[in-house]
Amino acid sequence: MEICRREVEYRSGDTFRLYDLGDIHGGTVHCAEDKASRVFGSIVDDPFALWWDKGDSLDCITPGDPRFRYKIIAPWLVQDNIAKLSEDWYCNLVEKAVAARLPYADASRCLGKVKGNHEWEMQRHNIADIQSNICKRLDITNMGYSCFYHLAFKRVNSTEAHLFRFHVTHGSGNAQTSGGRTQKLRKIMNQTTALYTSVAHMHDVKVETTPALDSGQDLKLKGRNRIGVISGSFLRTYTQGEEAGYGELRNYDPTTLGYVMWEINPGEESITAKPKYV
Repeated sequence: MEICRREVEYRSGDTFRLYDLGDIHGGTVHCAEDKASRVFGSIVDDPFALWWDKGDSLDCITPGDPRFRYKIIAPWLVQDNIAKLSEDWYCNLVEKAVAARLPYADASRCLGKVKGNHEWEMQRHNIADIQSNICKRLDITNMGYSCFYHLAFKRVNSTEAHLFRFHVTHGSGNAQTSGGRTQKLRKIMNQTTALYTSVAHMHDVKVETTPALDSGQDLKLKGRNRIGVISGSFLRTYTQGEEAGYGELRNYDPTTLGYVMWEINPGEESITAKPKYV
């Protein structure tokens, strides 16, 4: 587990939008590449955007995997060079969003990248550490499989600062019902004292909010919300006219395509999360 930190400067009235992305699964014909590309274009166009990617960015299923089918790999892939071509595709997808700068500092809007179980299996079985390669190549924070993320906002020309502490993980498990996914999210929310929990892996978009009592830096009681999210996916379970993927073969539910948007107003110490469907 990692502990990551980023300091972001703000001015009174600013609202930042954290694009909480995951499970893009590039490299299969079932990946909604066009929709993912449009979201990263929105990040470039939004001067107050922040973003992270919570893993399974690439499908990374190779011929040694029983789920492999030549007919469902993306047309830009060849089976003898899946790791390198997948890495190239992802870097091309996000390079402009990585290059986009914060409004008051020469720093990337990208907060980092989590390693998903697909990247993990590629490393374990094929000796190809795609996660580390991508993070080094793009010069972004490697958030590991899970982390605490301290997102600190400092007011320009002031000592005023506000900290939002997240527990971020790719996630695990095989919850196949909406209720099961909610229970899995709640379990992860209860594993740490972080007010904000972000989970991927379950290919659903959910926001769970529960009230909590806290104390502020002004030594006054604060009512806060504990917020947990499942951050969606860009991998279709069913694609018309294409060979069935492993999701269809196992009769998985249709995937909810999308992500979660966190809106953070540092000066008001306000944070909300809402689903965004694509």
